[in-house]
Amino acid sequence: LGTGQFKPMVQIMRDVESFCQLSRDEGGAPENVRKNSIMTLKSIQMEYHYMVPDEMAEPGLLDRWDVIEGFYKECMDMWQGGNGIVISDKETEGRIHEYGGMVHMLNSHYDQAFNAFQDAFKTGGGNGEEERRLNYMLLAWMHKQAVQSLEAMKHKIAQAGMANEAAPQDVGNKIDPFVDPDVKNYAESPLIAPLKSLYLAFDDGEISKFNQVLAEHRPSFEEHHFIKLFCVTLEKFARTRAALSLLETYSTIKLSYLGNHIGYSVQETEQLVVGLILDEFVQGTIDQETSMLVQSRPTAQQVLQEAKFKSMLKMAQGITVQAAALDKGSESSRRGMHAGMDF
Repeated sequence: LGTGQFKPMVQIMRDVESFCQLSRDEGGAPENVRKNSIMTLKSIQMEYHYMVPDEMAEPGLLDRWDVIEGFYKECMDMWQGGNGIVISDKETEGRIHEYGGMVHMLNSHYDQAFNAFQDAFKTGGGNGEEERRLNYMLLAWMHKQAVQSLEAMKHKIAQAGMANEAAPQDVGNKIDPFVDPDVKNYAESPLIAPLKSLYLAFDDGEISKFNQVLAEHRPSFEEHHFIKLFCVTLEKFARTRAALSLLETYSTIKLSYLGNHIGYSVQETEQLVVGLILDEFVQGTIDQETSMLVQSRPTAQQVLQEAKFKSMLKMAQGITVQAAALDKGSESSRRGMHAGMDF
């Protein structure tokens, strides 16, 4: 794969797969060796489908990521299933974790993606593999922190307004990924410098700095097979967070001013604000004549009334539960008395 010899790989992988299906009685390897060989093959198949150019890929109904996800699930079933095996090859283990992290990222499971990339990083590898996996860790870290931050903001809005939103878990859990001694050893590597600078800007919450770093390094990010897939989502996360922070201080704001602050055009800002209104991050309307967002925040009296209503509703629900329990107890007693009389 490293030499770009993709065409012969197809037949080689088929031949290896056929051999791996042979039992010990059929001339195959011992069971544990056979399963380890299958895991190694599937990890190589994941890498093949990731690297093969579109024009050389085998035609089929599934795209490359669907195929990779299928191989990953097969590996995890063998690895962690009821008859799980111990993977003897660290290179195989690293590949499985790395492509598994990619699958989790594409499915927006950012916590699981970070953990998978971290496990891949810990297997070592050399030749820049640690730095590549560390870059993926930072990418997943920013996405999972963005989701937690937006959940915290939505909960804050719900508390201040009329919505009934459950408190998100692990809000505010910001642990520096570079605290890990193994990660710290690579902190100054030039191979992670662009994504590290983006991570630092994102972590600081400085949208102007984030936009500047992203614009500076975007060409190199766009050249990468995987990282380029998440530039847009990360950009939207960062700008959404910045917009919500600014909107906390304004009841009425021009879309042009908000757009200048976060780095969007007026049209892009309007699309963002409409999405925030639909997702209940913002309560308000857009005045099309003036291109202004007018927020409709509840008054202190409305908030107090809502709190009283929720308190009374909770009390009523508690009384209902107690009454049901008493009725059930009385029914049991009556049945006991009838049973005694029959006896």
